[in-house]
Amino acid sequence: MLCELAKKPKTKVFAGCSRPLVRPLVTAEHVHGKTGLDGAIFRTNYISSKKEGVDWTIEILLSAEDNSSLYAALRLLQMLQWP
Repeated sequence: MLCELAKKPKTKVFAGCSRPLVRPLVTAEHVHGKTGLDGAIFRTNYISSKKEGVDWTIEILLSAEDNSSLYAALRLLQMLQWP
């Protein structure tokens, strides 16, 4: 959906974590619907890989020839999984 709005159809999109890292999942179905995104229509052809975004990020950073920096536009709690 965001790729469409930004007119960037070739942007790689990866899934995030499927659950919270430290606490039980709270869904608030009474507010957000059963899926958390009820009513929103997303085109699934933007998902680039079955690989999670954290795994892809780690792979890219480890394969970089020079020093790399990671800039966060959103939360990076998932990176806490990285040893």
